Amino acid sequence: MISLWGPKGGQGVSTTVAALAPAQLRRHDCSNVAIVDLAGDQPLLLGVPAQHGVGVLDWLSSDAPASALHRTMLPVRDSMGVVPLGGRDATGSWTVEREAGLWRAVRSLADVVLVDAGVPAPRVGGGPVERLRRSAVEASTTNVVVTRACYLALRRFRGLGLTCDAAVFVQEAQRALARSDVAETLGAEVIATVDVDPAVARAVDSGMLGARPPRRLDRAMTALASGLAGSGGEPVAAVSTSTSTSNGRS
Repeated sequence: MISLWGPKGGQGVSTTVAALAPAQLRRHDCSNVAIVDLAGDQPLLLGVPAQHGVGVLDWLSSDAPASALHRTMLPVRDSMGVVPLGGRDATGSWTVEREAGLWRAVRSLADVVLVDAGVPAPRVGGGPVERLRRSAVEASTTNVVVTRACYLALRRFRGLGLTCDAAVFVQEAQRALARSDVAETLGAEVIATVDVDPAVARAVDSGMLGARPPRRLDRAMTALASGLAGSGGEPVAAVSTSTSTSNGRS
């Protein structure tokens, strides 16, 4: 279970998750990949029709077994699916035990599970979905921050009271902060650097990001996938890669 998240919106988290999933699927030791969407945009990013409104929040608010979570998964392509956020039948209230059961069910979805954890709640406060995102980060085998060289984002990271195992740096021209500043602030190694590129925005707008990601972005995600821990919980390995991504969404 690998969670990707950002300290504030607009850092590129959801785009990174959607592009990373097919790269993970190509790994020789991976036969299937599941995305768990806690931010709400993955079906749209992946060009998946909203076949139903049931997802994570509905499962949490019910007494359904773990297998029922798998049935909420929307197919993206062979051996790859996405569990939507849902919420149509959700109450917004669930027990600590039910939440712990969610992460057990999530880990059983596929060989590799990527969680789009969006922007987690601070240590105190936040709504139920934001707190669920924080819980996902804390429950993950590996958690990765995706961030631009944004002073506000890095400042907010320090106030969240969370740590990360690694980072993806979305690089923009003419920013005052650099990759080294990001690594120092996060206290973690930047294992991938990607540059802002309009080609990614076009892929997102056409709903083709999951099926045909831009070539340079795909190469970076392939390298990133090889450096990330899989479901076995191996330590994160350093990957140095520079390519392009951006769409202004998180």
